[in-house]
Amino acid sequence: MLAVLGAAPLVLPAAQALASIAAASGQGVFAVHATSAVPDDQRPPVIGLFNLSYLLGAAFGPAIVSLLAL
Repeated sequence: MLAVLGAAPLVLPAAQALASIAAASGQGVFAVHATSAVPDDQRPPVIGLFNLSYLLGAAFGPAIVSLLAL
């Protein structure tokens, strides 16, 4: 919203910083939730698969959404 509504040149870096903080904290919250749902001996592979899917979503998600919007 800041990037769309703001007119000052410093608003875009501030919006990017807030988005980065939100993404980083969201990944931590989701990782804790995902690993708490499995037994202790399965947590290392689960957190690995979670991080893989989270980062692949961040990498390919925008491209997929832009293709769907065409």
